[in-house]
Amino acid sequence: MALQVSVEDATGTIHPKAYYRISSLSIDRRERRAQAQVLGYKDQEAFLAGKAPIDIAGYKVNQEAYDEVFADLNISAASVLAVIYNALKQTAKFQAAQDA
Repeated sequence: MALQVSVEDATGTIHPKAYYRISSLSIDRRERRAQAQVLGYKDQEAFLAGKAPIDIAGYKVNQEAYDEVFADLNISAASVLAVIYNALKQTAKFQAAQDA
């Protein structure tokens, strides 16, 4: 699972097929919070070649949003990642992202 979206990096270079993958995820079910770190690469080929990321994005789920984000969660690694990727697509940065 990953997201593909056009992004402009800090130097002003546009990457039309930037490839973002969740690199870390922490869910605290007792406190009803979650956070993810998402690494962005120039494209999928750069990721597969082991190149350094061009971007690091963070995503947090606070207590107020926890039930909405995880409403239909069937606890498995794949479903947790799918939920977070779908939540990321609701943010401004990833609104135009496509599943990759």
